Amino acid sequence: MPKVDKTVPKVYLSPINESRYKRAYLFVNEQKKPYWWLRLDLPGSKQVVRSTKVRYFENSPDHDKEAIKVAWQIYAEIDDRIDQDLAPKVTTINSAVREYMSDAKEGYKLNEQLAAPAEKSIFGAYWTRQNYSAYSNWYDKVILPFFKQAEYLSKPITEITQRDITKWMAWRTKNFPNYSPSTLAKIDTALRATFEFALEVKGERFVPPRIKTPKQNLVERRRPTIDDDKFYKLQEHLRNQFQKEIALPLENIPLKAEQRFLFYCWIETLEHTGIRPWSSTDRAIKMSDIEKRKSNAGEIQLFVKRKEKGKTYTAPATRYWIHTLNRLDAFYEARGLKKREWLICHSRDNPAMGVKMGDPIASFKTAWNTAIRDLGFNDSNLPKNKRFTPYTIRHRVITRMLVENPDLSPIEIAGNVGSSLEMVSKIYYEHRAIRNYEKLQENTVDYLSVVDTFSKSGGWKGAIDRDSDLHVTLYRENPKLVGGVKPNGIEQTAQRKV
Repeated sequence: MPKVDKTVPKVYLSPINESRYKRAYLFVNEQKKPYWWLRLDLPGSKQVVRSTKVRYFENSPDHDKEAIKVAWQIYAEIDDRIDQDLAPKVTTINSAVREYMSDAKEGYKLNEQLAAPAEKSIFGAYWTRQNYSAYSNWYDKVILPFFKQAEYLSKPITEITQRDITKWMAWRTKNFPNYSPSTLAKIDTALRATFEFALEVKGERFVPPRIKTPKQNLVERRRPTIDDDKFYKLQEHLRNQFQKEIALPLENIPLKAEQRFLFYCWIETLEHTGIRPWSSTDRAIKMSDIEKRKSNAGEIQLFVKRKEKGKTYTAPATRYWIHTLNRLDAFYEARGLKKREWLICHSRDNPAMGVKMGDPIASFKTAWNTAIRDLGFNDSNLPKNKRFTPYTIRHRVITRMLVENPDLSPIEIAGNVGSSLEMVSKIYYEHRAIRNYEKLQENTVDYLSVVDTFSKSGGWKGAIDRDSDLHVTLYRENPKLVGGVKPNGIEQTAQRKV
């Protein structure tokens, strides 16, 4: 709030709507480069202060005329907004983001106190500490730096045009060229939420510009699938790091060995369920999420309930996963955690990290990066979408489902792993094509029944029947005339003529 320069007399506006405003006047602030400001005093000690952007010149006899003219324009705008039941202060991108994130902070703090999330944002996602942090990062890094430029700093959100959005997208592409389409889509969602907040909460009346996210090329951008050779090497590498030490007397087992064992179990869980790797405590697997059943034949059946990307689904796990569950049960029971809330949790207190025994482990990102680096699986020169991440294990599982279960349709597999049909079809269906290649060729033209013919200059002349008289004649004249394809029996015929 600018401070009044008491050496310059205030200039009062009159007449004004006295039923709405106590007074309205111009004043000069105390800054080194003073400007005229308009202040409207409302009932209840409320006030509206706006800059006229008109300089104050001390020695000018008409120093206040231009400021008075601009002040009446601002007064009319504010009065018109109040007539429409709008806030006196114009909403900008910056002010909308500030208020929106203030509401979001209250939302995630409330949700952390409740057994189940209650507060929704206007774009439909529950507020958590994690998505609050993500939105804060996108606003601070990618959205506000552009809209804090002089051209947009005071521009009402109702006057942001399609051209402004296009310019922002061009600026974003220039400054963040390596962002993936999925990240850009999330940033676009955050900006859309800002406009929706202005509409739904601030009550602004306008048609927001379109924010069209570039369509993702799922095939080109998908990460590589980790093959059997690399996956088994990863498992062996980890076992060598913990297996001897994890069998020592409890008091002699190093913390590092326990952490590597839990990381190993986490990888096995991804391998045998196909779920998305979790990276926050609120997405970790609870023991209550795991369901054990018996088939009609008396065999174990394992399922894990998940809620990922707004979808709730039940993922079937392989029967081998029972070994992982049993190993974890034995591990935690030996440490006094026979009944635990989380599948994979901290095995010791760590006050320095604010961690208590039994708290869920949020992420194994560091452990993964260390193991992959030690094995030399990732080339630092590769783009991020070509590197091995925990997500590549999920790709591996879905690929295996498609290749080894030809009776399962893509839509069934999509339901089992909580993915979209588009994702499964575009990214993974190529593996079905490879598997069914021979079947796909059954009703096509027999490629061995014809031979291409060429001129001496290499031009393609057409196709003829294989082993026909013409095929034999051309081959004898020059094999290149038939692409070097030798007719059946040509050698025997040539020998008899000799």
